[in-house]
Amino acid sequence: SFSETQNTCRLRNAQRFLFSDSEIHNFAMTNKIVKIGRMVGKATVAAKVAAEALAAGEVIAVPTDTIYGIAALVQNKKAVEKLYTIKKRNPSKPIAICVAEIEEIYNWADVTVAREVIEDLLPGQVTLVFRRSDLLNNNFNPDTELVGVRIPDYPFLREVCSMSSGPLALTSANYSADTSTLQVEEFATLHDSLQSLSC
Repeated sequence: SFSETQNTCRLRNAQRFLFSDSEIHNFAMTNKIVKIGRMVGKATVAAKVAAEALAAGEVIAVPTDTIYGIAALVQNKKAVEKLYTIKKRNPSKPIAICVAEIEEIYNWADVTVAREVIEDLLPGQVTLVFRRSDLLNNNFNPDTELVGVRIPDYPFLREVCSMSSGPLALTSANYSADTSTLQVEEFATLHDSLQSLSC
């Protein structure tokens, strides 16, 4: 692992980022993959950078508790459209949302099960499906009244969610219908389409 100071230095020297459990690698000119590790304290700088990119309407790549994903802010129509474009996904196919805490689910969905049931399942590798709330962006998954909700069992991603202004649209880091990815290199074709930062 490396210190928060080293993280900050590397982040300032990079203009593009992916967030990875693996070592930092150059993948194109000024593009960087940032090692975040699994310790939340060490990942705070990277999480802040990710949240700032999301707030600016960008799409980021992040590790999750299952596979690599790409994410954008649900409430930002243009960011969600960008996510669909990058993934080459049919706009009629819904995407799940990702939040940091169970309390947040009640803002975005009409929860129909006891809280204890949710607590047994989340955080975890489960997507719960409920009727969407009126607060959810009308342009997000417009062809369905339902919404899938996740709280990943992954501290870094939950930290990014907690620093963001709303839920994340989270989907796998691959072209639609392609195999899901477990390594950063496996979705190299998406790298140049992902978010750009000046730090």
